[in-house]
Amino acid sequence: MENLEIRNYVFSDCDGVNELIRGIQRIEFGFTETEFPQPELNNIDEFYRASDGNFWVAYLEDTLVGTSALLNLGGGIAKLGKMFVHPEYRGKPRRIAQNLLDTAFDWAKSMNFAFICFETTPEPCAAHSFYRRNSFIEVESSDFPPEYKLCPYPSRYFMKKLESRR
Repeated sequence: MENLEIRNYVFSDCDGVNELIRGIQRIEFGFTETEFPQPELNNIDEFYRASDGNFWVAYLEDTLVGTSALLNLGGGIAKLGKMFVHPEYRGKPRRIAQNLLDTAFDWAKSMNFAFICFETTPEPCAAHSFYRRNSFIEVESSDFPPEYKLCPYPSRYFMKKLESRR
């Protein structure tokens, strides 16, 4: 039986995180490094943690199979990002994406975030259904806070109100 471990990112994860995320974006979405440089992937601690956000990695045994992150936008709002699972490890029975998202939800609630928002590809896909099953609602980009820097590519926008931890 495989053991899934979800933990906070450490610097030694950097190369694997870059390979996983950039590979998925290149192969599945056609993004090149020039079109979508993502310098934050080379400085995750400063980009996510310095703003009171966090970044998680998921490992099955010694294989990096997924990532997720929350960026603090201020005002009780977090941006979900870098939610990626290697194609060979998606879905049931492993539920890696669900475990990553649940980890982000639990952490966001512990940090008293009120909302989580994000953008994703505009084409209908399984990820949209996944987020809807997790109580995200599709909204207009104008519903996002001004602190949110909109993606320059066509996107769909989702938001979720978190339940209070009281």
